[in-house]
Amino acid sequence: MEMVNALIKDFEKLNLENFIILVRSNTFEDFPLIDTELNIEHIRNKLIKGFAKNHNTNYQLYKSDYFAVINPDLRISDPDIFETFINHAYQTEQKYILCPAVKAPNGSFEDTVRNFPTVTHILKKLLFGEKNAYQVQTFSDPTLVDWAGGMFHFFPSKIYDNLGGYDEKYFLYYEDVDICFRAKRKSIKTYILPYVTVFHDAQRKSHRDLKYLSIHCKSLFRFWKKFYFRRFMK
Repeated sequence: MEMVNALIKDFEKLNLENFIILVRSNTFEDFPLIDTELNIEHIRNKLIKGFAKNHNTNYQLYKSDYFAVINPDLRISDPDIFETFINHAYQTEQKYILCPAVKAPNGSFEDTVRNFPTVTHILKKLLFGEKNAYQVQTFSDPTLVDWAGGMFHFFPSKIYDNLGGYDEKYFLYYEDVDICFRAKRKSIKTYILPYVTVFHDAQRKSHRDLKYLSIHCKSLFRFWKKFYFRRFMK
């Protein structure tokens, strides 16, 4: 919850007069939100739910023109970040999923923008350490990518409706890959706005915790089975 409160302090520096901020606690936390004049609704789950289920439920609570998915481990310093996304969405007729460039706390770009994970890509990563990532630091204009990490997704609501939100069969990991893949199949593109940046204190639990590594692998195989293997299993 400390990370959430730090993010709320960032939000207080932005113009969010017409925004509703939904904070959903997935487990019981006896740690209050800071006092703020922002329009915040704190929801506490009675049962633990997955990433997709939580965000889809949040989306259904209010009707809005736009819906942003934001991880609590982000920090935002750009005071115009939402205005930039909304203006870009308006100018491009609300056709795209939009995402910022993501930096680590030390200012280096994180590898959160990647090509879709084919079996070949994963084997190259395991055997040769190839990360299959875009070089976001070389981007200067809005750039089409395969998928971007779900720590920050900005949707025009008509796109979220069209896609039916995130796939709730994933509990954690690959919901972001899945929704961008389904979007591409419907000719809905995912764009990075490289001049919009957020800072991410990545937890990367699947790199050091066998429980999360297992979930990560299961989600990867679910993605492969859904989109790549099914045609060979018929």
